[in-house]
Amino acid sequence: MTENHAVKWFDESDDSRCVISPVDCLSNWPDDLRKSAKITERLVMFETDAGIPYVKKRFKAQKNAFTLPGFIAKPDVYTVEGKNIISFMQGGFGAPAAVFAFEMAVVLGCKYLFLFGLCGGVGKGLEVGDIVIPTEIVREEGTSYHYTTGETNAFPDKDLLSELKDYLCQTGENTVIYGKTVSTDGVFRQTKTKELSWRKNGIIGVDMEASALLAVAGYHKIPAICMFIVSDKHDLENDSPWKWGGNGFAKKQHKAIDMFVEFARNTTFSNQEL
Repeated sequence: MTENHAVKWFDESDDSRCVISPVDCLSNWPDDLRKSAKITERLVMFETDAGIPYVKKRFKAQKNAFTLPGFIAKPDVYTVEGKNIISFMQGGFGAPAAVFAFEMAVVLGCKYLFLFGLCGGVGKGLEVGDIVIPTEIVREEGTSYHYTTGETNAFPDKDLLSELKDYLCQTGENTVIYGKTVSTDGVFRQTKTKELSWRKNGIIGVDMEASALLAVAGYHKIPAICMFIVSDKHDLENDSPWKWGGNGFAKKQHKAIDMFVEFARNTTFSNQEL
């Protein structure tokens, strides 16, 4: 068990009804839409605004006949036919918005979550465009503490992680780094001292949503895996100004999305079809 700061917001004995539930949020839909609206079992959620435009163009993803409810973001859902039908959606930015979207997807049929997003490069030696596969995520966001105890970090599904490692080896991709990452709510409190502390504790990347989404997936017993691409390199030794992206970043991001989507479409789970 990996220790973390223990926030006591989750009570596993509390089985009372939710005052606001995902089903309630669909109550304004017409009856025929509520009966017909579905998300496929395999869902790719993007925490980058490059994802949906790219899969619309590259995979001819078709927009579904519904838009998900939301307090802030109201994401559209897209589907690609094939060997295994797969859905795509843009998650909300930040843990609360992303989890809201994911909870709606669960109600509509999601059984497996494939999360693709961006991360800041905390680890020494990481470069913009490198692929990071989190093997453990420190929870410095608040949403996940309503879904599970505060003593553990978030983890991807171990079987999907093994499958993804095998798949990436087969592709010959040589810019993949596996390791511990962190999700934070405090974008402007990522101080140099804090990030040096992260690095000292083995953290290689930082994002805003992944630990919450993996924790919520665990709560619902939904296998989940995530892939990041490094969008910005954090200089912790010198005082170089922060810079996002760089030459060739868009092309590298598209290549990573290609690989991850093909993995989500074609992978098996524990030697059985998902």
